[in-house]
Amino acid sequence: MKMKLTVLLLLFFIVILGACNASNNEEELIDGETENTITEEVLTVVTTTFVLEDFTRKIGGEHVDVINVVPLGADAHSFEPTARQMIEIMEADAFVYNGAGFEGFVDAVLKSMEKEDVVALQASNNIPLREDDDEHDDEHVDVHEEDEHSDETLDVHEEDEHNDETLDVHEEDEHLHAGVDPHAWLDPVYALQYAKNIYDLLVQLQPEFEEQFTENYTNLKIELENLHVEFEEMVSTAERNQFIVSHAGYGYWEQRYGLEQIAISGLSPTNEPSQRQVEEILELGQSLNLTHLFVEQNFTSKIAEMIADEIGADILYLHNLEAATQEDIDNGENYISIMRGNIEALKQGLNK
Repeated sequence: MKMKLTVLLLLFFIVILGACNASNNEEELIDGETENTITEEVLTVVTTTFVLEDFTRKIGGEHVDVINVVPLGADAHSFEPTARQMIEIMEADAFVYNGAGFEGFVDAVLKSMEKEDVVALQASNNIPLREDDDEHDDEHVDVHEEDEHSDETLDVHEEDEHNDETLDVHEEDEHLHAGVDPHAWLDPVYALQYAKNIYDLLVQLQPEFEEQFTENYTNLKIELENLHVEFEEMVSTAERNQFIVSHAGYGYWEQRYGLEQIAISGLSPTNEPSQRQVEEILELGQSLNLTHLFVEQNFTSKIAEMIADEIGADILYLHNLEAATQEDIDNGENYISIMRGNIEALKQGLNK
């Protein structure tokens, strides 16, 4: 009798232990599944400019993985994605581009995305873009540039309607901007609209993280508003409002702050000026006694260097924020810090 009781007790304990182990295994499985779910919730967003990359990272935080398809120091005007980069875009959750004709390759990408489950956002939506008054279309000067480019309701548009499949984009730069100036991100007020468009996109794709996206967007909004005030203060104390620059990408500063750019090349840096235009710039620079000339971080202009030498001007640098350089990445630069650097450069260039 005692033997039977002992056996029954052993069997009882074995059953209890087995149940406990099963419960623990089930909890581990649930925890594992939760971890996998969290990992899968990270969005992959492909961007085309440094500004869009920076804003998407700032607003999305840990919930986004951002890939900027245009390489460091490259030029989105003339860049064409490789087959591998096209695959990255097609496998992403979202594709964020400037639009307004800035990226020469975007139409071809959008055509290829038609059957893919990728949300496309033109980040310049809802911004009143300036008309393109570029006049750099005469005979070119016989000085060759060294091209170092490899460059208030809100709507999120998922797809444009396109029908072709070709990826071979070989348009001329002067036709890419579609009659408007695409460089609106250089205006901190319009940059805020870029940020709002990206915020709306991320909330649309991941509404469960809206609170975090809102907090990040609000912090960026405050920084951009402060930057706008700093720009106004710099201009208000400047001795002059005119400046010579290698590329006509700063028209939004004219519109917002009353500055006047004297541009050597057109909206696309590869649009060289005519001989007559170079002579006019030389005469104007001398008559205004301009002591500085601005060039950009991702484009070396022999014509700009020649003009600076002729009028005795020192060269300063403006950052167009189209593309970051390796130095920018190494120094941890972002839109706000680079724009503050532009303000400091202008402060020097607009004063004796």
